[in-house]
Amino acid sequence: AERAVAKYRSYFDLPPNGMGPHHERYYSVDWGPVTLVVLDLNNGVPQRSENDTNWFQRAEGEGGFAPSWAPGSLQYRWMEETLKKAQRESAFTFVMFHFSPYSTGPHGFPAGEGEGRDRLSGVPLRSLTPLFQRYGVDVVINGHDELYEHSVVPGEQLLPDGTAVDHEIHFYDVGIGGDGLRSPVAGLENPYAVYRAHNDSPEVYDENGVLVDGGKHYGHMEVNVTPDDQGGWQARLEMVYVFPVTDAEGRVVRFERRLYDDSLTLATHRERD
Repeated sequence: AERAVAKYRSYFDLPPNGMGPHHERYYSVDWGPVTLVVLDLNNGVPQRSENDTNWFQRAEGEGGFAPSWAPGSLQYRWMEETLKKAQRESAFTFVMFHFSPYSTGPHGFPAGEGEGRDRLSGVPLRSLTPLFQRYGVDVVINGHDELYEHSVVPGEQLLPDGTAVDHEIHFYDVGIGGDGLRSPVAGLENPYAVYRAHNDSPEVYDENGVLVDGGKHYGHMEVNVTPDDQGGWQARLEMVYVFPVTDAEGRVVRFERRLYDDSLTLATHRERD
């Protein structure tokens, strides 16, 4: 795993984070009014516990190199300071990491081995949700489960002046860019889910048996950030997929850009520079 990480870092010139041994493993990017925070949460401590997200890697302090995300760790301290700064200075804060904390995919089971458990579970990362809420994170983008699922988790943001306000975080499992697209696991519940491609975009066929709409298709999230008419900003999030248009014999004749019916517009009245 560490050889793979080193090869990845040789291919990409990633922003510095000033964290010495964790150079390029997590970082933030300011793009206009948006701060994107990219985290390396591929391990938790102690090894093979309910707090572990990867039973095949050892974290720092356990004979391995993967950055810990537990409170008090280097990454956690960096993450909190970065989120605090983004709350003060950016209109929107997006966070991205691999594992999906809220999912009905195969990695939505608690960490562990055996029936109803998963050795690459995203569930332990739910413990970071209060931190994300506190600093007003707007969107969390994940993959891992290879299905499209949108969850909305309510909570409370603590503003820089100490005022507590209601806040919602939108969690997206945008795992529709590679491998086979999966279905939800029977019996696994996600009470925060508001949209799943598998359930909410059923295939529609015409009288000749030709697929004309719906289904699970490869795609991506598109985010457009634009000024609004009140001196602030708005961010429009849309789930784009590639729809195969076929003839009566099932031959693909062209592809169309389509959207799942799950668009979101975030708005802020923070003044523009």
